[in-house]
Amino acid sequence: MTNEELLLLQSTKGIGDKSILNICRNMKERPGASLTDITESDVNTFVGMGRALKPLLELISKGDVQEKVACERLYIESLSTSGIQIIGFDEANYPALLRELDSPPPLLFAKGNLSLLSEVDSVAVVGTRNNTDLGKLITQKTVRFLVDAGFCIVSGLAIGIDGIAHQSAIDCKGKTIAVLVDIQNIMPASHRALADSIIENNGLLVAENRPGVSSIPAFFAKRDRIQAGLSIAVFAIETSTDGGTMHAVKTAGLLQRNVYVPDAKSARYSDLTIPQLSGTKMLAEDGRAEIYNRDKYSEISKQLRTVART
Repeated sequence: MTNEELLLLQSTKGIGDKSILNICRNMKERPGASLTDITESDVNTFVGMGRALKPLLELISKGDVQEKVACERLYIESLSTSGIQIIGFDEANYPALLRELDSPPPLLFAKGNLSLLSEVDSVAVVGTRNNTDLGKLITQKTVRFLVDAGFCIVSGLAIGIDGIAHQSAIDCKGKTIAVLVDIQNIMPASHRALADSIIENNGLLVAENRPGVSSIPAFFAKRDRIQAGLSIAVFAIETSTDGGTMHAVKTAGLLQRNVYVPDAKSARYSDLTIPQLSGTKMLAEDGRAEIYNRDKYSEISKQLRTVART
């Protein structure tokens, strides 16, 4: 299915991402067929459509699919003039790691070094917006270790640990991917210069939403799952028990990918009861994350390299 068709489905009310992927699977049973070719009779044979069947039938029955697809083609061309490329789920350069999500995004909007999407050695470094000074230092040291070991740094461009992770990767001459809600309207505004710096330093900006989308809290949770989806492991530097970082950690757990948290005691935090450590402490105690410090860098590098090769 073409990107134009995927965009059309994505903009059709009542058809969500899971339904789009299901439509793609049904369409593969009709080699060479497109949305402009299929009939209502064809759609009625699609399996597993659920509530998405009605809006898809309505879309097909109006008889203007070809015109709508042409409009989406013009839209793609307009994005291209501003450096934004679209990667569809069925394309060869769609990230293999991301396909393992229960509900991977049908489309990705990307700007910058697209080759980074093919990386199998990307690692997420994420954490709270309200980081401590020690958390900043740990992030910088962790990123330096990962970059020196050849890993690409994935984060969410948010204030706090995320922004520190991206800047540290740039400072270390490393590779970095920023996962956003909206690739065009960069948020937070204070990090727009950082986004530009990521592009200038051969990095990548990526989002699953159509540019110009209205940001809602649910989109940030979905963004967090993509950070983990693109990565072979997640380093959660500082987080509360209910912080957004937990969305990335949860996804990593579902994908059976390693999660690492700093050893707060060896890092010599003056207060081990602060909220920024409550989440990392919980993850370690529950066995959902491995505690690390600089003495474990070599061991962790070997673990990650083993994963990247499989």
